[in-house]
Amino acid sequence: MKQILYNLIGNAIKFTTEGGYIHVYAKKVLNNIEIEVKDSGIGIHPDDQKDLFEPFTQVDSALTRNYDGSGLGLAIVKKYVEMHRGSIRVESETGKGSSFVFEIPL
Repeated sequence: MKQILYNLIGNAIKFTTEGGYIHVYAKKVLNNIEIEVKDSGIGIHPDDQKDLFEPFTQVDSALTRNYDGSGLGLAIVKKYVEMHRGSIRVESETGKGSSFVFEIPL
C-alpha cells in the first residue's frame, strides 16, 4: 500500500504545477476500500491512457518531456494492486488533471 500511494502521489506532485491541487480520498465500497489520487496537473490525452500501466511507457508529448522517470511507476502500481486482488483505473483530460482510483478487497 505504501508503494502504491508513494508512486501515485509522487506522479501527482510531478505533473501538477505550483498553485494546483492534489487530493487523496478513501472510502469503503461494499467489501472494498477505494482510494483516489486526484490532481489538477497537466492531464493525459485519451489516446495515451491505454498504455499508461505498461512497463517503460511514458506519455511522449511536449508537456511531459520535461519530466524525468523510468516509466515503471504505474506498472508497479498496477502489479501491486492486482497482487491484492484489486483493480485500478484512470480518468483524465489534457490540461485539466488526472484521477487514479484503485480498489482492493478489505
